[in-house]
Amino acid sequence: MELRLPPELVAKIIHHAADTPSLLSLCLTSKAIHGEAAKHLYRHIDDLGSTELPHLRLLETLVANPNLASLVHTYISERVALSKDPDAELVTP
Repeated sequence: MELRLPPELVAKIIHHAADTPSLLSLCLTSKAIHGEAAKHLYRHIDDLGSTELPHLRLLETLVANPNLASLVHTYISERVALSKDPDAELVTP
């Protein structure tokens, strides 16, 4: 039996789980929550300070899953800063 939560409640839960580990856990909770949690998880990716292997795995995941890649609005790494927002002021790290 799948629990159906109102979208407003799902949005509040996700808003309070703003850190990456919590969003990852919410993505695994249920199909109903996965979509909204993934939107927040992938919206702004800041890869500064991560080691090369996780960075490459993230990029491989995004290349292999265009639906996930489409959720990314801002991507910042030590080498590049990209944004879908034409008005964004990005400073190269």
